[in-house]
Amino acid sequence: MEGFQHEKVKELREQKQFTQKKLGALLGISDRAVSKWETGLSEPSGQNLVRLAQIFGVPVETFLRTKSEEEATPISGMESIKELYRQGRGPS
Repeated sequence: MEGFQHEKVKELREQKQFTQKKLGALLGISDRAVSKWETGLSEPSGQNLVRLAQIFGVPVETFLRTKSEEEATPISGMESIKELYRQGRGPS
């Protein structure tokens, strides 16, 4: 999912004073999966994104970057590596 704001998950979780384990239990997933979302190593499915919005009482858009935000945000080394893995090896 392009433009997922992983830092929002942690921010909202901490505001609610939920542990990763508690949030995971509410979603029916592991605390490790929550940790991966928060660090940007993976992203929630569309269904889990909707459930996150419901749990935190925010619109789904809270977790998504707009195109202008994406363009203004410099790509970190980790993001470029993630993009490389998404695209694959390419032509050989």
